[in-house]
Amino acid sequence: MKAKFISFVAPIFKSNSTASNVEMIRKKANIEQISVATVRGNDTPVTQGYGDVNEDTVFGAASLSKPVFTYLVLKLAEAGKLSLDMKRLNDILPFKDFCQQHGFKWKEDEEINEEDIARINAFTPEMILSHKTGFDLNNWTNEVNHQFEPGQEYYRYSGLPLFYLQKVIEKLHEPKLALMPENVSFEENTLYVSINPPNLRYTIVDITGVGRSSTIDLNALNCNLQKLTDVQELNSYLPKILEEVAKRGHTANLDVLAKKYVFAPLHMDHSSFGKKPCAANTLTTTAEDYARFVQAWMNDKTLHYAFNPRIRMTQDPWAKATVSDHQDLNYVAECLGFQLEVDGNGKPLTAFKTGDMGPWRGWVAIDLTGDLKERKATVFFAKGPDEGNGHILAETLIKPYFQVEHAMRWFKEKYGFATGLEEDWEALQKKRCERGMSYQKQSPKLSRSQEEVTAPSDSTQKMINLMPPATQTVQEQKLETHSNELVQEVDQVRNEDKKQEEGKFNPSPFSNSYSSYY
Repeated sequence: MKAKFISFVAPIFKSNSTASNVEMIRKKANIEQISVATVRGNDTPVTQGYGDVNEDTVFGAASLSKPVFTYLVLKLAEAGKLSLDMKRLNDILPFKDFCQQHGFKWKEDEEINEEDIARINAFTPEMILSHKTGFDLNNWTNEVNHQFEPGQEYYRYSGLPLFYLQKVIEKLHEPKLALMPENVSFEENTLYVSINPPNLRYTIVDITGVGRSSTIDLNALNCNLQKLTDVQELNSYLPKILEEVAKRGHTANLDVLAKKYVFAPLHMDHSSFGKKPCAANTLTTTAEDYARFVQAWMNDKTLHYAFNPRIRMTQDPWAKATVSDHQDLNYVAECLGFQLEVDGNGKPLTAFKTGDMGPWRGWVAIDLTGDLKERKATVFFAKGPDEGNGHILAETLIKPYFQVEHAMRWFKEKYGFATGLEEDWEALQKKRCERGMSYQKQSPKLSRSQEEVTAPSDSTQKMINLMPPATQTVQEQKLETHSNELVQEVDQVRNEDKKQEEGKFNPSPFSNSYSSYY
Protein backbone atom coordinates (compact mmCIF):
# COMPACT_ATOMS: atom_id res chain seq x y z
CA MET A 1 0.00 0.00 0.00
CA LYS A 2 1.54 3.31 -1.10
CA ALA A 3 2.07 6.02 1.49
CA LYS A 4 0.35 9.35 1.18
CA PHE A 5 2.75 12.21 0.47
CA ILE A 6 1.38 15.53 1.68
CA SER A 7 2.54 19.01 2.60
CA PHE A 8 2.05 18.58 6.35
CA VAL A 9 1.31 15.61 8.58
CA ALA A 10 -2.08 16.58 9.94
CA PRO A 11 -3.01 13.22 11.58
CA ILE A 12 -0.02 13.44 13.97
CA PHE A 13 1.11 17.06 14.19
CA LYS A 14 -0.80 19.13 16.70
CA SER A 15 -0.87 22.22 14.50
CA ASN A 16 -0.14 23.23 10.95
CA SER A 17 2.59 25.52 12.27
CA THR A 18 4.83 22.47 12.71
CA ALA A 19 5.52 22.38 8.98
CA SER A 20 6.50 26.05 8.87
CA ASN A 21 8.69 25.61 11.96
CA VAL A 22 10.51 22.69 10.36
CA GLU A 23 11.12 24.69 7.19
CA MET A 24 12.44 27.61 9.24
CA ILE A 25 14.82 25.32 11.17
CA ARG A 26 15.90 23.60 7.96
CA LYS A 27 17.04 26.88 6.46
CA LYS A 28 18.76 28.16 9.62
CA ALA A 29 20.65 24.88 10.12
CA ASN A 30 21.50 24.48 6.41
CA ILE A 31 19.75 21.10 6.19
CA GLU A 32 19.28 20.10 2.57
CA GLN A 33 16.62 17.37 2.78
CA ILE A 34 14.13 16.15 5.37
CA SER A 35 11.67 13.28 5.08
CA VAL A 36 9.14 12.45 7.80
CA ALA A 37 6.81 9.45 8.00
CA THR A 38 4.14 8.80 10.60
CA VAL A 39 1.93 5.80 11.13
CA ARG A 40 -0.90 4.93 13.48
CA GLY A 41 -2.05 1.37 14.15
CA ASN A 42 -2.53 -0.43 10.85
CA ASP A 43 -3.10 2.76 8.85
CA THR A 44 -1.12 3.62 5.73
CA PRO A 45 2.05 5.63 6.48
CA VAL A 46 1.77 9.36 5.86
CA THR A 47 4.94 11.06 4.63
CA GLN A 48 6.09 14.62 4.33
CA GLY A 49 9.15 16.18 2.71
CA TYR A 50 11.12 19.40 3.02
CA GLY A 51 13.64 20.47 0.43
CA ASP A 52 14.23 18.53 -2.79
CA VAL A 53 12.69 15.19 -1.72
CA ASN A 54 9.83 12.85 -2.51
CA GLU A 55 8.53 9.67 -0.89
CA ASP A 56 11.20 7.60 -2.67
CA THR A 57 14.20 9.68 -1.56
CA VAL A 58 16.76 7.38 0.07
CA PHE A 59 18.69 8.41 3.19
CA GLY A 60 21.58 6.94 5.13
CA ALA A 61 20.04 5.50 8.30
CA ALA A 62 23.29 5.45 10.34
CA SER A 63 22.48 3.91 13.76
CA LEU A 64 18.85 3.43 12.79
CA SER A 65 20.38 0.39 11.07
CA LYS A 66 20.70 -1.29 14.48
CA PRO A 67 16.96 -1.86 15.14
CA VAL A 68 16.59 -3.43 11.69
CA PHE A 69 19.48 -5.78 12.42
CA THR A 70 17.93 -6.57 15.81
CA TYR A 71 14.61 -7.40 14.14
CA LEU A 72 16.48 -9.73 11.78
CA VAL A 73 18.11 -11.51 14.74
CA LEU A 74 14.71 -11.92 16.41
CA LYS A 75 13.28 -13.37 13.21
CA LEU A 76 16.21 -15.80 12.90
CA ALA A 77 15.59 -16.88 16.49
CA GLU A 78 11.90 -17.29 15.69
CA ALA A 79 12.87 -19.49 12.72
CA GLY A 80 15.14 -21.64 14.89
CA LYS A 81 18.36 -20.48 13.22
CA LEU A 82 19.91 -19.28 16.48
CA SER A 83 19.08 -18.60 20.11
CA LEU A 84 19.18 -15.25 21.85
CA ASP A 85 20.91 -16.98 24.74
CA MET A 86 23.46 -18.99 22.76
CA LYS A 87 27.06 -18.64 23.92
CA ARG A 88 30.51 -19.68 22.72
CA LEU A 89 30.38 -17.40 19.68
CA ASN A 90 34.18 -17.51 19.59
CA ASP A 91 33.88 -21.20 18.66
CA ILE A 92 31.90 -20.19 15.57
CA LEU A 93 34.05 -17.22 14.56
CA PRO A 94 37.25 -16.65 16.56
CA PHE A 95 37.28 -13.03 17.67
CA LYS A 96 40.98 -12.78 16.85
CA ASP A 97 40.27 -13.76 13.24
CA PHE A 98 37.42 -11.25 13.12
CA CYS A 99 39.77 -8.48 14.26
CA GLN A 100 42.44 -9.44 11.74
CA GLN A 101 39.94 -9.63 8.89
CA HIS A 102 38.73 -6.08 9.50
CA GLY A 103 41.91 -4.34 10.57
CA PHE A 104 41.14 -3.98 14.27
CA LYS A 105 43.98 -4.11 16.78
CA TRP A 106 43.71 -6.38 19.77
CA LYS A 107 45.45 -5.10 22.90
CA GLU A 108 48.35 -3.63 20.97
CA ASP A 109 48.60 -6.83 18.94
CA GLU A 110 49.08 -9.04 21.98
CA GLU A 111 47.96 -12.65 21.73
CA ILE A 112 44.40 -13.35 22.82
CA ASN A 113 44.71 -15.47 25.94
CA GLU A 114 42.33 -17.93 27.60
CA GLU A 115 40.82 -15.21 29.77
CA ASP A 116 40.06 -13.13 26.68
CA ILE A 117 38.46 -16.11 24.93
CA ALA A 118 36.32 -16.71 28.01
CA ARG A 119 35.11 -13.11 27.78
CA ILE A 120 34.14 -13.52 24.12
CA ASN A 121 32.45 -16.86 24.78
CA ALA A 122 30.37 -15.20 27.50
CA PHE A 123 28.72 -13.04 24.82
CA THR A 124 25.14 -13.87 23.86
CA PRO A 125 23.08 -12.20 21.12
CA GLU A 126 20.82 -10.76 23.82
CA MET A 127 23.82 -9.26 25.62
CA ILE A 128 25.17 -7.80 22.38
CA LEU A 129 21.84 -6.31 21.29
CA SER A 130 21.41 -4.61 24.68
CA HIS A 131 25.00 -3.23 24.68
CA LYS A 132 26.17 -5.06 27.79
CA THR A 133 29.38 -6.70 26.55
CA GLY A 134 31.66 -3.86 27.65
CA PHE A 135 33.58 -4.10 24.36
CA ASP A 136 34.20 -1.12 22.10
CA LEU A 137 36.56 0.15 19.42
CA ASN A 138 38.81 3.12 20.11
CA ASN A 139 38.48 5.38 17.07
CA TRP A 140 41.80 7.07 17.69
CA THR A 141 43.89 3.87 17.87
CA ASN A 142 41.55 1.41 16.08
CA GLU A 143 42.10 -0.84 19.08
CA VAL A 144 39.51 -3.10 20.68
CA ASN A 145 39.06 -2.45 24.38
CA HIS A 146 36.70 -3.58 27.10
CA GLN A 147 35.55 -1.24 29.85
CA PHE A 148 33.97 -3.95 32.00
CA GLU A 149 33.42 -7.69 32.02
CA PRO A 150 30.62 -9.19 29.89
CA GLY A 151 27.69 -9.89 32.17
CA GLN A 152 28.33 -7.05 34.60
CA GLU A 153 25.34 -4.77 35.00
CA TYR A 154 26.87 -1.89 33.08
CA TYR A 155 25.97 -0.29 29.77
CA ARG A 156 28.38 0.57 26.95
CA TYR A 157 26.86 1.61 23.62
CA SER A 158 28.95 0.20 20.78
CA GLY A 159 28.53 -1.04 17.23
CA LEU A 160 31.58 -3.33 17.32
CA PRO A 161 29.87 -6.30 19.05
CA LEU A 162 26.93 -5.99 16.63
CA PHE A 163 29.32 -6.17 13.69
CA TYR A 164 30.86 -9.28 15.26
CA LEU A 165 27.42 -10.86 15.75
CA GLN A 166 26.65 -10.08 12.10
CA LYS A 167 29.77 -11.95 11.01
CA VAL A 168 28.90 -14.88 13.29
CA ILE A 169 25.45 -15.08 11.69
CA GLU A 170 26.96 -14.91 8.21
CA LYS A 171 29.33 -17.72 9.22
CA LEU A 172 26.36 -19.83 10.31
CA HIS A 173 24.80 -19.29 6.89
CA GLU A 174 27.83 -20.25 4.80
CA PRO A 175 26.71 -22.58 1.99
CA LYS A 176 27.31 -26.31 1.99
CA LEU A 177 29.55 -27.71 -0.73
CA ALA A 178 28.25 -30.31 -3.20
CA LEU A 179 29.11 -31.76 -6.60
CA MET A 180 27.34 -30.20 -9.55
CA PRO A 181 24.23 -32.33 -10.15
CA GLU A 182 23.48 -33.82 -13.53
CA ASN A 183 19.85 -32.75 -13.27
CA VAL A 184 18.57 -29.21 -12.72
CA SER A 185 17.51 -29.69 -9.09
CA PHE A 186 19.35 -27.32 -6.78
CA GLU A 187 18.92 -26.96 -3.02
CA GLU A 188 18.91 -23.55 -1.42
CA ASN A 189 22.18 -22.24 0.06
CA THR A 190 24.28 -25.05 -1.39
CA LEU A 191 27.37 -24.32 -3.46
CA TYR A 192 27.49 -26.78 -6.38
CA VAL A 193 30.91 -27.11 -7.98
CA SER A 194 32.65 -28.87 -10.84
CA ILE A 195 36.08 -28.57 -12.44
CA ASN A 196 36.56 -27.71 -16.08
CA PRO A 197 40.23 -26.65 -16.36
CA PRO A 198 41.36 -23.96 -16.10
CA ASN A 199 38.28 -23.03 -14.08
CA LEU A 200 36.18 -24.17 -11.17
CA ARG A 201 32.52 -23.75 -12.09
CA TYR A 202 29.90 -23.10 -9.44
CA THR A 203 26.18 -22.56 -9.09
CA ILE A 204 24.43 -21.39 -5.94
CA VAL A 205 20.80 -20.64 -5.14
CA ASP A 206 20.81 -18.15 -2.27
CA ILE A 207 18.30 -18.08 0.59
CA THR A 208 16.08 -15.66 -1.34
CA GLY A 209 15.76 -18.17 -4.20
CA VAL A 210 18.03 -16.30 -6.62
CA GLY A 211 20.35 -18.56 -8.62
CA ARG A 212 23.84 -17.46 -9.62
CA SER A 213 26.55 -19.19 -11.65
CA SER A 214 30.14 -18.24 -12.36
CA THR A 215 33.70 -19.52 -12.55
CA ILE A 216 36.87 -19.17 -10.47
CA ASP A 217 40.36 -19.44 -11.95
CA LEU A 218 42.00 -22.57 -10.54
CA ASN A 219 45.39 -20.85 -10.66
CA ALA A 220 44.07 -18.16 -8.31
CA LEU A 221 43.25 -20.97 -5.87
CA ASN A 222 46.67 -22.62 -6.38
CA CYS A 223 44.64 -25.69 -7.28
CA ASN A 224 46.05 -28.33 -9.65
CA LEU A 225 42.99 -30.60 -9.74
CA GLN A 226 41.94 -31.64 -13.24
CA LYS A 227 38.71 -33.33 -12.23
CA LEU A 228 36.51 -33.63 -9.19
CA THR A 229 34.98 -36.86 -7.90
CA ASP A 230 34.47 -35.92 -4.25
CA VAL A 231 33.91 -32.47 -2.72
CA GLN A 232 36.28 -33.46 0.09
CA GLU A 233 39.08 -32.94 -2.41
CA LEU A 234 38.37 -29.21 -2.19
CA ASN A 235 38.60 -28.95 1.60
CA SER A 236 42.01 -27.28 1.57
CA TYR A 237 40.77 -24.74 -0.98
CA LEU A 238 37.40 -24.11 0.65
CA PRO A 239 38.35 -20.88 2.50
CA LYS A 240 39.53 -19.23 -0.72
CA ILE A 241 36.52 -20.50 -2.66
CA LEU A 242 34.08 -19.10 -0.11
CA GLU A 243 36.03 -15.84 0.03
CA GLU A 244 35.81 -15.43 -3.73
CA VAL A 245 32.11 -16.31 -3.86
CA ALA A 246 31.44 -13.87 -1.01
CA LYS A 247 33.30 -11.09 -2.86
CA ARG A 248 30.80 -11.43 -5.66
CA GLY A 249 27.85 -11.13 -3.29
CA HIS A 250 26.73 -14.70 -3.95
CA THR A 251 26.51 -15.82 -0.31
CA ALA A 252 24.08 -15.08 2.50
CA ASN A 253 25.55 -11.85 3.82
CA LEU A 254 23.61 -9.39 5.97
CA ASP A 255 21.88 -7.74 3.02
CA VAL A 256 20.70 -11.07 1.59
CA LEU A 257 19.42 -12.20 5.00
CA ALA A 258 17.65 -8.88 5.52
CA LYS A 259 15.96 -9.15 2.13
CA LYS A 260 14.52 -12.53 3.04
CA TYR A 261 13.47 -11.88 6.64
CA VAL A 262 12.81 -8.12 6.73
CA PHE A 263 12.74 -6.14 3.49
CA ALA A 264 10.64 -8.49 1.34
CA PRO A 265 8.02 -9.43 3.99
CA LEU A 266 7.57 -5.79 5.03
CA HIS A 267 7.63 -4.39 1.46
CA MET A 268 10.67 -2.22 2.18
CA ASP A 269 11.40 -1.89 -1.52
CA HIS A 270 13.94 0.95 -1.23
CA SER A 271 16.04 -0.51 1.60
CA SER A 272 19.47 -2.13 1.54
CA PHE A 273 22.51 -2.72 3.77
CA GLY A 274 24.70 -2.21 0.70
CA LYS A 275 27.53 -4.13 -0.94
CA LYS A 276 29.68 -3.96 2.21
CA PRO A 277 26.94 -4.41 4.81
CA CYS A 278 27.46 -3.46 8.43
CA ALA A 279 24.77 -4.05 11.06
CA ALA A 280 25.71 -0.87 12.90
CA ASN A 281 25.32 1.77 10.23
CA THR A 282 25.11 0.95 6.49
CA LEU A 283 21.33 0.74 6.00
CA THR A 284 19.95 3.05 3.33
CA THR A 285 16.19 3.48 3.29
CA THR A 286 13.26 5.85 2.93
CA ALA A 287 11.15 7.32 5.70
CA GLU A 288 8.17 5.36 4.36
CA ASP A 289 10.07 2.05 4.37
CA TYR A 290 11.25 2.63 7.92
CA ALA A 291 7.74 3.52 9.04
CA ARG A 292 6.53 0.18 7.65
CA PHE A 293 9.28 -1.54 9.62
CA VAL A 294 8.41 0.01 12.99
CA GLN A 295 4.70 -0.46 12.28
CA ALA A 296 5.24 -4.19 11.79
CA TRP A 297 7.23 -4.49 15.01
CA MET A 298 4.88 -2.46 17.20
CA ASN A 299 1.87 -4.45 15.93
CA ASP A 300 3.50 -7.88 16.38
CA LYS A 301 2.65 -9.01 19.91
CA THR A 302 5.01 -11.99 19.65
CA LEU A 303 7.94 -9.55 19.50
CA HIS A 304 6.83 -7.17 22.25
CA TYR A 305 9.16 -8.92 24.72
CA ALA A 306 11.98 -7.07 22.94
CA PHE A 307 10.67 -3.78 24.39
CA ASN A 308 11.22 -4.95 27.98
CA PRO A 309 13.97 -2.88 29.63
CA ARG A 310 17.31 -4.70 29.86
CA ILE A 311 19.30 -2.08 31.75
CA ARG A 312 18.76 1.50 32.89
CA MET A 313 21.08 4.37 32.12
CA THR A 314 21.90 4.67 35.81
CA GLN A 315 24.37 1.90 34.86
CA ASP A 316 25.90 3.92 32.00
CA PRO A 317 29.23 5.38 33.21
CA TRP A 318 29.41 7.71 30.22
CA ALA A 319 25.96 9.19 30.94
CA LYS A 320 26.78 9.55 34.64
CA ALA A 321 29.85 11.56 33.66
CA THR A 322 28.00 13.92 31.29
CA VAL A 323 24.29 14.19 32.21
CA SER A 324 23.77 16.98 34.75
CA ASP A 325 20.62 15.62 36.44
CA HIS A 326 21.15 11.96 37.31
CA GLN A 327 17.42 11.62 38.01
CA ASP A 328 16.90 11.56 34.25
CA LEU A 329 18.90 8.33 34.07
CA ASN A 330 16.23 6.51 36.10
CA TYR A 331 13.77 7.06 33.25
CA VAL A 332 15.90 5.97 30.29
CA ALA A 333 16.71 2.33 29.55
CA GLU A 334 17.95 0.02 26.80
CA CYS A 335 15.88 -2.78 25.29
CA LEU A 336 16.68 -4.93 22.26
CA GLY A 337 17.43 -2.56 19.40
CA PHE A 338 16.08 0.65 20.92
CA GLN A 339 16.40 2.95 23.88
CA LEU A 340 13.35 3.50 26.06
CA GLU A 341 11.66 6.20 28.06
CA VAL A 342 10.18 4.39 31.09
CA ASP A 343 8.00 5.48 33.99
CA GLY A 344 8.91 5.35 37.67
CA ASN A 345 8.05 1.66 37.82
CA GLY A 346 10.15 0.79 34.78
CA LYS A 347 7.17 0.40 32.44
CA PRO A 348 8.11 1.24 28.81
CA LEU A 349 6.41 4.36 27.48
CA THR A 350 8.30 5.11 24.27
CA ALA A 351 10.90 3.24 22.24
CA PHE A 352 13.26 5.54 20.37
CA LYS A 353 16.49 5.50 18.41
CA THR A 354 18.80 8.14 16.99
CA GLY A 355 21.48 7.96 14.35
CA ASP A 356 24.05 10.06 12.59
CA MET A 357 26.97 9.54 10.26
CA GLY A 358 28.51 12.17 8.03
CA PRO A 359 25.66 14.38 6.75
CA TRP A 360 22.94 11.89 7.76
CA ARG A 361 20.72 12.23 10.84
CA GLY A 362 17.67 10.25 11.92
CA TRP A 363 15.18 9.76 14.75
CA VAL A 364 12.42 7.25 15.33
CA ALA A 365 9.93 7.11 18.21
CA ILE A 366 7.30 4.43 18.90
CA ASP A 367 4.41 4.80 21.34
CA LEU A 368 4.25 1.72 23.59
CA THR A 369 1.15 2.68 25.59
CA GLY A 370 -2.56 2.27 25.05
CA ASP A 371 -4.48 0.22 22.51
CA LEU A 372 -2.49 -1.19 19.59
CA LYS A 373 -4.95 0.29 17.10
CA GLU A 374 -4.15 3.80 18.34
CA ARG A 375 -0.39 3.51 18.84
CA LYS A 376 1.70 5.75 16.64
CA ALA A 377 5.26 6.01 15.40
CA THR A 378 7.22 8.75 13.67
CA VAL A 379 10.53 8.58 11.85
CA PHE A 380 12.48 11.40 10.27
CA PHE A 381 15.66 11.46 8.23
CA ALA A 382 17.70 14.55 7.42
CA LYS A 383 20.70 15.22 5.21
CA GLY A 384 23.19 18.04 5.42
CA PRO A 385 25.29 19.97 5.79
CA ASP A 386 28.47 17.88 5.61
CA GLU A 387 28.75 17.75 9.42
CA GLY A 388 25.03 17.08 9.81
CA ASN A 389 22.59 19.18 11.85
CA GLY A 390 19.41 17.11 11.64
CA HIS A 391 19.11 16.34 15.38
CA ILE A 392 18.04 19.95 15.83
CA LEU A 393 14.60 18.91 14.51
CA ALA A 394 13.89 16.49 17.38
CA GLU A 395 12.18 18.97 19.69
CA THR A 396 9.82 19.92 16.86
CA LEU A 397 9.08 16.55 15.23
CA ILE A 398 9.40 14.10 18.14
CA LYS A 399 9.13 15.69 21.59
CA PRO A 400 5.57 17.17 21.29
CA TYR A 401 4.08 13.82 20.25
CA PHE A 402 5.88 11.21 22.39
CA GLN A 403 6.87 10.78 26.02
CA VAL A 404 10.60 11.48 25.70
CA GLU A 405 11.22 14.30 28.18
CA HIS A 406 13.98 12.50 30.11
CA ALA A 407 15.30 10.74 27.00
CA MET A 408 15.71 14.02 25.13
CA ARG A 409 17.84 15.51 27.92
CA TRP A 410 19.84 12.28 28.24
CA PHE A 411 20.61 12.27 24.52
CA LYS A 412 21.46 15.97 24.33
CA GLU A 413 23.80 15.98 27.32
CA LYS A 414 25.44 12.60 26.75
CA TYR A 415 26.13 12.88 23.03
CA GLY A 416 26.11 16.66 22.85
CA PHE A 417 23.93 17.31 19.81
CA ALA A 418 21.48 20.19 19.71
CA THR A 419 17.90 18.91 19.66
CA GLY A 420 16.30 22.31 19.08
CA LEU A 421 17.11 25.90 18.20
CA GLU A 422 18.63 27.90 21.06
CA GLU A 423 20.96 30.86 21.34
CA ASP A 424 24.52 29.91 20.32
CA TRP A 425 23.34 26.36 19.62
CA GLU A 426 26.33 25.54 17.40
CA ALA A 427 28.91 26.61 19.99
CA LEU A 428 27.08 24.80 22.79
CA GLN A 429 26.78 21.67 20.65
CA LYS A 430 30.51 21.68 19.94
CA LYS A 431 31.34 22.11 23.62
CA ARG A 432 29.08 19.23 24.69
CA CYS A 433 30.36 16.94 21.93
CA GLU A 434 33.97 17.60 22.86
CA ARG A 435 33.14 16.65 26.43
CA GLY A 436 31.73 13.35 25.19
CA MET A 437 34.79 12.75 23.03
CA SER A 438 37.00 13.28 26.07
CA TYR A 439 35.19 10.50 27.93
CA GLN A 440 35.42 8.25 24.86
CA LYS A 441 39.19 8.65 24.72
CA GLN A 442 39.58 7.75 28.38
CA SER A 443 37.18 4.75 28.52
CA PRO A 444 38.07 4.18 32.19
CA LYS A 445 37.99 0.59 33.39
CA LEU A 446 35.22 -0.26 35.84
CA SER A 447 35.89 -2.31 38.93
CA ARG A 448 34.45 -5.79 39.15
CA SER A 449 33.74 -5.16 42.81
CA GLN A 450 31.13 -2.51 42.05
CA GLU A 451 28.80 -5.01 40.43
CA GLU A 452 28.84 -8.79 40.53
CA VAL A 453 29.24 -10.54 37.22
CA THR A 454 26.02 -12.24 36.22
CA ALA A 455 26.36 -15.98 36.72
CA PRO A 456 26.02 -18.03 33.50
CA SER A 457 23.14 -19.99 34.99
CA ASP A 458 21.13 -16.77 35.39
CA SER A 459 21.19 -15.89 31.69
CA THR A 460 18.73 -18.49 30.45
CA GLN A 461 16.31 -17.77 33.27
CA LYS A 462 16.48 -14.06 32.48
CA MET A 463 15.52 -14.70 28.86
CA ILE A 464 12.71 -17.04 29.92
CA ASN A 465 11.32 -14.24 32.07
CA LEU A 466 11.53 -11.76 29.20
CA MET A 467 10.16 -13.94 26.41
CA PRO A 468 6.43 -14.70 26.00
CA PRO A 469 5.56 -17.30 28.69
CA ALA A 470 3.16 -19.29 26.51
CA THR A 471 5.80 -20.36 24.01
CA GLN A 472 9.13 -19.80 25.67
CA THR A 473 9.73 -23.08 27.47
CA VAL A 474 9.37 -25.32 24.42
CA GLN A 475 10.80 -22.85 21.93
CA GLU A 476 13.88 -21.99 23.95
CA GLN A 477 14.80 -25.65 24.41
CA LYS A 478 14.45 -26.17 20.65
CA LEU A 479 16.56 -23.10 19.87
CA GLU A 480 19.28 -24.11 22.35
CA THR A 481 19.50 -27.59 20.87
CA HIS A 482 19.61 -26.18 17.35
CA SER A 483 22.26 -23.60 18.21
CA ASN A 484 24.49 -26.31 19.68
CA GLU A 485 24.11 -28.30 16.47
CA LEU A 486 25.08 -25.21 14.47
CA VAL A 487 28.23 -24.75 16.53
CA GLN A 488 29.19 -28.38 16.00
CA GLU A 489 28.54 -28.08 12.26
CA VAL A 490 30.62 -24.93 11.95
CA ASP A 491 33.48 -26.53 13.91
CA GLN A 492 33.78 -29.13 11.16
CA VAL A 493 34.29 -26.58 8.40
CA ARG A 494 35.91 -23.70 10.30
CA ASN A 495 39.10 -22.38 8.83
CA GLU A 496 41.81 -19.99 9.92
CA ASP A 497 42.15 -18.06 6.66
CA LYS A 498 41.16 -14.44 6.36
CA LYS A 499 38.05 -13.32 4.53
CA GLN A 500 37.81 -10.28 2.35
CA GLU A 501 38.67 -7.10 4.21
CA GLU A 502 35.75 -4.71 4.00
CA GLY A 503 35.59 -0.96 4.32
CA LYS A 504 36.82 0.84 7.41
CA PHE A 505 34.34 0.37 10.23
CA ASN A 506 33.73 3.08 12.81
CA PRO A 507 31.15 1.77 15.29
CA SER A 508 31.70 4.03 18.29
CA PRO A 509 29.35 6.87 19.16
CA PHE A 510 31.94 9.51 18.25
CA SER A 511 34.29 9.73 15.32
CA ASN A 512 37.40 11.86 15.50
CA SER A 513 35.18 14.82 14.65
CA TYR A 514 32.71 16.12 17.19
CA SER A 515 29.99 16.17 14.56
CA SER A 516 29.48 12.48 13.84
CA TYR A 517 28.24 9.70 16.06
CA TYR A 518 27.17 6.14 15.22
